[in-house]
Amino acid sequence: MSDWKPIEELPPQAGDYLVLLGDGQMAVGYFDAWKTWGCSGVHQTYDGCGGVAFDAAPSHWMPLPPIPID
Repeated sequence: MSDWKPIEELPPQAGDYLVLLGDGQMAVGYFDAWKTWGCSGVHQTYDGCGGVAFDAAPSHWMPLPPIPID
């Protein structure tokens, strides 16, 4: 069973999520309160307008796994 959700199915709340980009790469994306996706610092490209953008548009998302506790 896959935990991946299509990008059209919005997460329940704002926060960081694992996203699958259209080019097959995975990245951490931020889903904001305005229901838009942005980069969280991985697999991003300068967009020429003072910001950053994903290398390719996200196609799917899933919650981040829990942080390991040693």
